[in-house]
Formats: sequence, C-alpha cells, structure tokens
Amino acid sequence: MHFYLSLFIKHPTLKLAFSVFTFGFAVGFLSFSVRSMFIVPTLKTTFGKWLSANIGESKEFWEDVVAEAKRFYKLEIERKLEILQKQQEALQRIKQNL
Repeated sequence: MHFYLSLFIKHPTLKLAFSVFTFGFAVGFLSFSVRSMFIVPTLKTTFGKWLSANIGESKEFWEDVVAEAKRFYKLEIERKLEILQKQQEALQRIKQNL
C-alpha cells in the first residue's frame, strides 16, 4: 500500500505521518481483536457472577427490610388496639358514673 501511495506522498514528513498512522491503525486493530477475543468474554462472565451475587445480597437485604416493616406494623397495630381498649374502658367507667 505504501508503494502505491508513494507517488502521491513525496514529502518526508507526510511519509512519516502516513507510516505512523498505518502502524497505529495496525496496533489498534490488533489490540481490538485481542480485547474482543479474550478480555470481553472474561469480563462478561465476571460481571455476570458479580451481578448474580449482588442480586442475591440485595434480595436478602430487601427480605430483611420487609420483615422489619411487618414487625413494626404489627407493633403499631397492637399499640393502637391497647389505646382503643383503654378508651373503651374509660368510656364504660364514665357511663357507669353517670
């Protein structure tokens, strides 16, 4: 390819720039192919494992949160029932006194 372009590129600086560009393109292409052959599949499996572990941990976390919320809700209902019972007792005493 350099042979075909040498007729058009006469200046030494342009030749050097073209050679550097061609070398950079070749290195970039090789690094891209190596990356796509080895690194990307490895990262995909690693990310998949991390994601499944993270989902499991977050599932446990949210199950704990829901259990705590249910417990607090039951406690709140029990407190409201106690208050209502006390109010009913107070109303009955007031009725008896009248």
